[in-house]
Amino acid sequence: MKSYRILRHSIQQVTGNPRAALMLSLPLVILLAASQMMLPTTAATEEQGLAPGAAAVLLLVMILGAAASLLLAVNWHRHVLLAEHATLRPRGGRMGVYLLRGVQIWFLIMVAALVVFLAVTALNAVLGMSLALFTDPEGPSLTVMLIAALGAVMGVVVGFWIYAMMMRLSVMLPAAAIGKGFGPRQALARTRGTSGTMVMLLILMGVLLVVLSLPVILAHVAELFVFANVLGFAMNWFLTLLGISVLTTLYGHYVEGRALN
Repeated sequence: MKSYRILRHSIQQVTGNPRAALMLSLPLVILLAASQMMLPTTAATEEQGLAPGAAAVLLLVMILGAAASLLLAVNWHRHVLLAEHATLRPRGGRMGVYLLRGVQIWFLIMVAALVVFLAVTALNAVLGMSLALFTDPEGPSLTVMLIAALGAVMGVVVGFWIYAMMMRLSVMLPAAAIGKGFGPRQALARTRGTSGTMVMLLILMGVLLVVLSLPVILAHVAELFVFANVLGFAMNWFLTLLGISVLTTLYGHYVEGRALN
């Protein structure tokens, strides 16, 4: 199944380039470590929360973390797709275009979500009228239950469609990083017919997230908070790189025609 091959290829990008992965993610690793150190590590400190000044510092760390993630994404795309030497050199122009493409994708997805919201509102109105017409005073009718179930199924289907659309548009990001940018229309054209693959990829990544989260959850249950934070740190680092690698793989395969492992 192609979604599995895409995920496997993306994982191998990270595990097969540990030196580059660690070097390129060094600024983000430092900022993640700083944020983890500021988080509560015991039940008592969790109840007390953060110190007043620590919250502002944590916000600053999060902003710097976003910048470090942008630096990592651009350099990782270029390292894999252009075989460039791994470097922490900021690429202001590429990073700026990358950010603008990200904002463009976010805007398009928000527009799609608004359309879905309006459709759900209309569906709720239909369900309300159906409830008034068909509901048995002694209990909900089978017709209303079927309509409600249909509405729920439609919501799930539309949600998956929006995610697939987002992933198809996201091939614009690696293109921006390597200086071969194109717009939404071209992105959708080059990924035509891949919505099912994108949905299956989402499901597989969800399963992977659950598997990786289990040790962190068990550590919290055992009240091993420091150990849980270390595991959470490692998991966040890996998932961040994996997410960037998935976009790299999608671009390389669907736009440049590269083979999957």
